[in-house]
Amino acid sequence: MPRALELTYTAWDLESFAKDCGYDGPPFRWNEERRFLLRCELDAAYFHLYDIERDDVDYIMQTFPIVEAQA
Repeated sequence: MPRALELTYTAWDLESFAKDCGYDGPPFRWNEERRFLLRCELDAAYFHLYDIERDDVDYIMQTFPIVEAQA
């Protein structure tokens, strides 16, 4: 949950959402490199959680053109 919160709580208007998640600090700063890392970690966690094989992960990731552009 901390990674998802960091990706979503980037403005004060979401303060009540952050508090509902147990976070009482300021919004997270928008940092493209950090956000990319967090998204990668979440993707990996979901692939692991659903026991998706490596070849299938490669296929799934290739279906998103933006992933290829960032690689």
